[in-house]
Amino acid sequence: MTIERVTEPSVSSRSKFIRQFAAELDVQERHCVILHYLHGLSVSEIAEVLTCSDRLVESLIQGVRSRLCESAWSAIEEGSSARERMTPSFMV
Repeated sequence: MTIERVTEPSVSSRSKFIRQFAAELDVQERHCVILHYLHGLSVSEIAEVLTCSDRLVESLIQGVRSRLCESAWSAIEEGSSARERMTPSFMV
């Protein structure tokens, strides 16, 4: 499998939110997030594309999930204006 197999997903509020969040990640994390959440690839498929272990991909995705949760909680604590900026429309 190669990265060329993956096609561009349709633009939605979910994909925009994920892309904005992914822009702040390092390269490997960004690839994992985009391939997993936007293109629906499994951990083993991502590992094959990135030529790394399944364990590394799982670890990267879990770390990103943790930071995303922390970001969401920080936004909630800052107040409604920050929460509105952080919450994509598909979650409302």
